[in-house]
Amino acid sequence: MPASMAISPVALKKSVVESPTAYTDALMNLLAKLQAIAAACNRPAARFVAFDLSRLIGQSIQLAPSVSEYFANVPEAAIDHHSFRILGTRDIYSYAKDAIPCCYTVQFGFIPIATELCGDSFAVDVRDGRVFWLSHEKYERDGIHPGWNEDHSDFLPPLPVDRNSIIETSEGRWESIADFLDDCLAQTKTTSTPS
Repeated sequence: MPASMAISPVALKKSVVESPTAYTDALMNLLAKLQAIAAACNRPAARFVAFDLSRLIGQSIQLAPSVSEYFANVPEAAIDHHSFRILGTRDIYSYAKDAIPCCYTVQFGFIPIATELCGDSFAVDVRDGRVFWLSHEKYERDGIHPGWNEDHSDFLPPLPVDRNSIIETSEGRWESIADFLDDCLAQTKTTSTPS
């Protein structure tokens, strides 16, 4: 990260409103990436607040540690780039409840953390911390429509909306939220953002 975009740990801690999470190196790395994305998008520095995941998934799912850390320190407001949007606390709930595909996937522990220009969502699997690119075009009330068969002569039958089908039909995946944010940050360096 260029020195001009580097955020000191003290500045990061001051931007966090109230967080029950200790400041681990991994968390500080995530917060620094979010601040760098905001700076690259010519947006004000992000403030971080906790988002209560139990509003969406209850208490029954065991969260990956990286997921717990991230949702204890989510940007308060969205960070917009012209090709993606990192969701803020104000957006996560409405996207999870009202927007396709997340309204179908949230019950399986896939929580939106970002969206892209065409309406697809990037959702984190709260169990293991991987991030999946979920196409809004594949999800319908009757299941996930995976597309054409191998010879493109017919559509494949819909799959049930369940954890395995969500993973199998994703357009892309990242091993962690940090990896996903690295790709977002790289996009800010290769494209210009209107002010």
